[in-house]
Order: sequence, then structure tokens, then C-alpha cells
Amino acid sequence: YAPVTDMMMRIVVAGVALSVLFVLVGWVVAEKVIAPLKDLTNAANDLSRGVPTEFLRRHPIREVEVLSNSIAMLVENLTRSEDDRDRIHHAAVKDHLTGLLNRMGLAAYIESTLPRIAKNGSGLEVLYMDLDGFKQVNHTLGHQAGDVVLVTAAERLAACLRKGDVLVRLGGDEFLALMECKDDSAYNVALMGQRITKCVSDPMRVEGREVSVGVSIGHATWREGDLTLEETLARADGALYAAKKAGKNQMDRASG
Repeated sequence: YAPVTDMMMRIVVAGVALSVLFVLVGWVVAEKVIAPLKDLTNAANDLSRGVPTEFLRRHPIREVEVLSNSIAMLVENLTRSEDDRDRIHHAAVKDHLTGLLNRMGLAAYIESTLPRIAKNGSGLEVLYMDLDGFKQVNHTLGHQAGDVVLVTAAERLAACLRKGDVLVRLGGDEFLALMECKDDSAYNVALMGQRITKCVSDPMRVEGREVSVGVSIGHATWREGDLTLEETLARADGALYAAKKAGKNQMDRASG
């Protein structure tokens, strides 16, 4: 029976050796499959935290490569869609010429900010502005020169305002400034009006020519419990035309 016993032992040893070999091969193969899956998981976790990441584009295992590329394409498409939404939103609320808020941007600002201003007991100083002499520039030098004047005027207006103040181009040569205030700041606004009229009326170089425009300003104040903001804007508009009637390039404050 000795030969039979030796043969059985050899079979058992061979079986154990093959089992160990299969385990090692399986472990190596599993590592090759699991490692890229771990990488994909880590990349997804980084992405969820807003950390920029890259996905594997090539892998020896076809299925892993397909999965990685599919996830990468999905992320790219979602990012591109978000960028497109941002561009559409920017185009909707910004004036394409000056980069200032437009009427839609003004409406969004009012909707998001007015409740906070009212809750804080603050108010808004409203400056309704219209360029004096702009139509003559447009008629004489053309619309391209007129655009240069509008952009320059917008830059000068923005430079006169405080950080946090809001400047809007309503359309044409009409602008609106909204300035949050916590007390009676009419005196400060008066000084700002003087600064704006001086700054805007400084000569500009447009297509090699010296051009001058002025700015008329209507001023009104909005506070919670007083008039609505729309009514305050209408009062500022009325004060603007009073300023024009009084000789232009000056500021008039709405009475009351």
C-alpha cells in the first residue's frame, strides 16, 4: 500500500499547491480590478468635495476603461452645462456694452437685497442719472463713438461710488445708482452728486476728438414703511427732469 499512500500524498500536496496558486492568481487579478475602482471612488469623493480631479482614460481591463471614460464624460457634460447656465444668467442680468447690471439684474438685486435692508432698518439712496449732450455725440460721431462715451461714463460713475453700491444701466444713456444708508446721509449724497457731475463732465478722447458730456441726477430716498421702491424710483425720475429743466449737469433732490 506504500505506493498508493505516496500517490495520495502527492495528490494532496499538488491540490494544496494549486489552491494556493489559484488564490495568489485570484488576489493579483482582483487587485488589478479593484485598484482602478478604488481610484474611481477616490476621484468621485474628491469631486463631491469640489476638489478638481482627473479620471483614468486608459486601462488594460476594457470594462474599467469604459466605466472610467463614461464617468469622465458625464462630469465634463455636467460642468459644461453649469458653465452654460452661468453664461446665460450673466447675459440675462448684465448689460452687454458696459458690463453693469441691466433692468433684469436690478430686479434680481431688489428681490434678494431689499428684505435684508428693511430688516436692518437701513434705507436706499437712489440716484437716477441721464447723460447730457449724449444724443448730439451719437448724431455727430455715430453709434460707435456713442458706445465709447457710454462705456467711459459707466467707468467714471462706478469710480465715484462706494464699494457695495450698485450701478445699473437702465438703457440708452440712463443709469441708476442704489446706495445703502443707515441714517440721514443726504449731505454725503450731495457731495457724491457734485463729484459725479464733475467726473463725468471731464473731456473724453473719442476717435481722436475731444468730447464732453454732462450728467443730470435725480435723488430720492427709500425707507421701509415709507413709499414703495417703485414710487421712490418715480420720484427720483421726476427730480432728474427737474435737474435738466434747471440747467442740466446738476443734481436735484425729490421733495418730501
